[in-house]
Amino acid sequence: MSITYALKIAEANIHYPKWRLGCVIKKGGAVQSVGWNTLKYDPTDVEDYTVCSVHAEIHALKQMKFKADGCTMYVARALKGGGVGLAKPCCNCQEVIESSGVKKVIFSIDTHTQGIWKP
Repeated sequence: MSITYALKIAEANIHYPKWRLGCVIKKGGAVQSVGWNTLKYDPTDVEDYTVCSVHAEIHALKQMKFKADGCTMYVARALKGGGVGLAKPCCNCQEVIESSGVKKVIFSIDTHTQGIWKP
C-alpha cells in the first residue's frame, strides 16, 4: 500500500525533468513524512553544494529532522513512459538513511517487484 502511495507522489512530480521518485516514511502504520526529487536545493540538505538536486529520501528525512528511529521507508520511481523503475537509494542516501535510524527500506524494482534493504 505505501509503495503505491510513494509511486503516486513520484507520478505527481511533473517538474523534475530527469527521475521522478517519491518517498513515504511510516511508523506504526501512520505516515510520518513524504518527499520527492527536486531541482531546488537547500545547502543544509547536502554536503556537496555543487549538487543541484535533493533526492526524495533526503527530502522526506529533512522534514523529520533526520530522526526516523524504527520507521519504514518506501521509495518508488515513475518512469517517463509510464510504469515503475528501480528506486534503490543511492550510496549517499544510504548513508543518511542509516544515520537516521530507519529500520527498513522497501523500494520499487519494476511494476511487479519490490526490494528490501535493512540498514
